[in-house]
Amino acid sequence: MSIENATTHQQSDSQKKLQTKGAARPEGSDKLEEGQFTNDDFHVIAKKHGWTMGSYKNQDGTSGFILTNGQSMFHFDVNGNIVMATGKPGQSGCGGKVVIHAKDHHEKTDTYNLHVRGNDDESEQEGSKESGAGVKKSAPFSIYVEGDVAIESQGGDVGLKGDNVTINALNTLTLKSGETINFEAGEGQGKVNLVATDFNADTSFTRFTTSGGFYVDGSGEFSVNQKDQIGASASINTIGDINNIATGNYLQRVTGNYQITSDTGHFLVQTTRGGFGRILTGDDTARVGGIKKLTVLGKSLAGDGDPPAAYGMKLAQSVSGSLDINAASFVNVKAVGPTVISSTNINIVGKAAVTMTGKTIFLN
Repeated sequence: MSIENATTHQQSDSQKKLQTKGAARPEGSDKLEEGQFTNDDFHVIAKKHGWTMGSYKNQDGTSGFILTNGQSMFHFDVNGNIVMATGKPGQSGCGGKVVIHAKDHHEKTDTYNLHVRGNDDESEQEGSKESGAGVKKSAPFSIYVEGDVAIESQGGDVGLKGDNVTINALNTLTLKSGETINFEAGEGQGKVNLVATDFNADTSFTRFTTSGGFYVDGSGEFSVNQKDQIGASASINTIGDINNIATGNYLQRVTGNYQITSDTGHFLVQTTRGGFGRILTGDDTARVGGIKKLTVLGKSLAGDGDPPAAYGMKLAQSVSGSLDINAASFVNVKAVGPTVISSTNINIVGKAAVTMTGKTIFLN
């Protein structure tokens, strides 16, 4: 049943074409207005100080009861409805209210419809309208409760709609759902703002789907800890670039294999001021498909003793030898200063002629 049908007098079938403005005025009242009706079956029970109490009977045998002063009305209609109507007095803007004072209030009904049309009552702030002071309108619908409030829907939906909706919890705001909680702004095109000092999320899975960008701005720490879940992994898959810039230290540690692959690009390791070191406890294998070029600039060291060599190599003993060079072409070694080869045994084998050229050759 709509609000209009619940609060409007429902006439009998034989009177539908006559009644357009509500119940008829009692005997002795002012002249009827256009569209109003009356009959001879209205019984005036009492009249006092402008108030009339009476009952009426319709042509189809139905009856009703009315208490009215022409401004306010209390009506039991033919359909079993109780209708209360109020109106503002002609010289005052504070009337027309239904006021109930009770120790307890209980209502039980199949359906409940409330339509609040609002009002023009205004409470002015300090000053007047002419002085430019603001005017504050009272809320058309207001509920004030001293204590707990419980709103429940058993097996149904609850809808709350407004231009701007504010939920103000002085201490804790809790949202509970049996299955899903959805946040939607602007039908997926709006904006959701979250402001908090400490934000915690405890979930089994968290997924962000973005068509634009994902940004984290802040001066604090950023940490991802995967400690308890066996087989946990972290992946970044992108068709674009990845930039990691740190003004401090950068540490990467793995207990398994560590692999860096560049399919079509180059691989560059560069340090502007520091050095580069490698510590291996296993084998070291390098395969170069092109040309390998090594340039060692070296530097002089001030102080006592001779400076170290620009390129130093220390080889341990091995069954197959400490150094094995297998060149498919000739080997060209050039040195500006004296060259010393010291070994317990030197064996020079040439498949062709061996030529030694020098200003002086000493053989001992």
